[in-house]
Amino acid sequence: MRNFIKKYKFLILIISLVGVLIVFLYSRETTSPSPTPSPAIFELESTFPNEGKNEIVIPNFAIHFTFTKPIDLTNTAIKISPIVDFEISIDKTGKTLYLNPVPSWEFDTEYQITVNTSSKDGQLLVSPIEYSFEPVHITTSELEEIPQ
Repeated sequence: MRNFIKKYKFLILIISLVGVLIVFLYSRETTSPSPTPSPAIFELESTFPNEGKNEIVIPNFAIHFTFTKPIDLTNTAIKISPIVDFEISIDKTGKTLYLNPVPSWEFDTEYQITVNTSSKDGQLLVSPIEYSFEPVHITTSELEEIPQ
């Protein structure tokens, strides 16, 4: 056995080194940097009611503007034409802005509303929101009987 080890000492050394190298390479964790998430765009997600003429029952409902991120209420500017007094508030997530008329919207009047705001993390809207609607009286009711 000693003669075998003496004779193949160099070959045993090479095989041992290759084995150690293979074990080292396989046991090593390859950590690739995780991709940096792109920040969400701050924009209007939805409105309620939809723009245009809307049949309503109660003329003092709040218009909802829902955004993709929580808004900074202290950095919010609203313009309504024709001028009407209003109150603003937000929901508990901070993403929905409520615009409540004081005392109410006038029927058959088209309102132009401009909203400019920023998110809590300081992101500005690409451009102010231009929204228009006209509250109109309901013309039919589901409670009325339809003649047959």
